[in-house]
Amino acid sequence: MSQLVQGQNTAPNFVAYEAGERLNVALAVDNTPIGKAFVASIAYAITSVDSSAARYIDSANRIDTSEVKSGLVRTLLNAELRQIEEECAEDGWDTPTSKAVSKEVVQLSYNLITLIPRFSADPEIMAESDGAISFEWNNGAEYFILSVNPNDELYYICKLGGKKSRGCEDYSQEETRELLRFFLRRLYQ
Repeated sequence: MSQLVQGQNTAPNFVAYEAGERLNVALAVDNTPIGKAFVASIAYAITSVDSSAARYIDSANRIDTSEVKSGLVRTLLNAELRQIEEECAEDGWDTPTSKAVSKEVVQLSYNLITLIPRFSADPEIMAESDGAISFEWNNGAEYFILSVNPNDELYYICKLGGKKSRGCEDYSQEETRELLRFFLRRLYQ
């Protein structure tokens, strides 16, 4: 039978959640929109829950999804970036000549994640052999790729409306936000 085990601090802290014999997910999630959304997304995979878990999940489903989607996407992108940071921290991570991804590039990439507009799809994040991290948005026929490089430089290449474009910009929070909005609006219109 389903069982909800709550933390000793506050009731909304999920310490463990068990549903049936098939699903056992350990969580440490606070009562935040992101935490509630994560718990709610797991709830869709659960077929039977007891009444206290059902009430918690119901309250999680009632939160503002525009805020959650953005926060949840950022959480997932941050996790991808952490994995890149760990796997690509030393020279030779991909080929004998590949350069390590520097802490500077990683920090700029974390900052970039906070600037991604809500209306865009999730980018694919990849480490490049020159030590850069690239973010790629692709809608099938068109694309926008933004590469975060050392020395606060952003390189981009895109194909929008049948035309290819490329450029280089110095990183600044406001200019980068506008660059993302400009190209991603055109990509997803």
